[in-house]
Amino acid sequence: MDVYKIVTGRIIDALKKGCVPWKKPFTTGFPKNLLRKKEYRGINSILLGTAPYSLPWWVTQNQAKILGGAVKKKERKRGYPVVFWKFIDEVKFEDEEESKPVGRKIPFLRFYTVFNVAQCDGLDDKIPVETGKDNIPIERCAEIVTATGATIKDGNAAYYTPGIDEISIPAIQTFVSSEKYYSTLFHELTHWTGHNTRLARDEVVKTTIMFGSADYSKEELVAEMGAAFLSGVTGIAEETVQASASYIQSWLKRLEQNPKWVVLAAGQAQKATDYILSFSKSVEKPAEQEKEAA
Repeated sequence: MDVYKIVTGRIIDALKKGCVPWKKPFTTGFPKNLLRKKEYRGINSILLGTAPYSLPWWVTQNQAKILGGAVKKKERKRGYPVVFWKFIDEVKFEDEEESKPVGRKIPFLRFYTVFNVAQCDGLDDKIPVETGKDNIPIERCAEIVTATGATIKDGNAAYYTPGIDEISIPAIQTFVSSEKYYSTLFHELTHWTGHNTRLARDEVVKTTIMFGSADYSKEELVAEMGAAFLSGVTGIAEETVQASASYIQSWLKRLEQNPKWVVLAAGQAQKATDYILSFSKSVEKPAEQEKEAA
């Protein structure tokens, strides 16, 4: 396998998903090897930084065994590449008669596979306890989220699962800031409104929609716009602008192909926002828009 293609493919995949590989809203510092307690550097820190895990610790399958654990069976094909340079000797002969060898070291890029500790069993007691950031809940944001009654659990990544109607999100202490935590939670909460018991958006209800498809991308745009609207209501809009821009950049081509798409997505995002705010007693309900005269 071409290691360069593997590395580039990972970066492209992340960008296509609207993620800037070298920046995500939650962080625990640079990725580190759990056995050796050393940080990964260069491109490896970026490759592992794209992973949707809140813990920075990584191991190979063999290292997991050494530490008394194991990679979960369902995760064994979901590892991440770590690249390194291997040097081999190129041998030539300066003079065929004297057979005097001369040569140089030739570098070859190689890779091996690592797994986040969240993909492993039996390593919990081996993970160093690290002090998180002093992020604290933002009262207005927390009130809006709690009022919805949505099921939210702590996890290693931020996502919404329609099948069990549940939001997963890393702890607030693992995010760059409290504002980033809530803008991310608002994104997932907007997805939550699409469930068939609520606004029943096709992009959420349809079980045949594939990740990365046009329908999926539209739902992501709806969620990002919803997050921006909710962030504006709660006064943290400035924290969301950069994230919104990074998402929209990855969809510019589709937006150019279908100019109506962004308008339709904005309308759905507004409905989702109104639905979320309808549960909150502290937020003034949006007034009905007057119909234009015919």
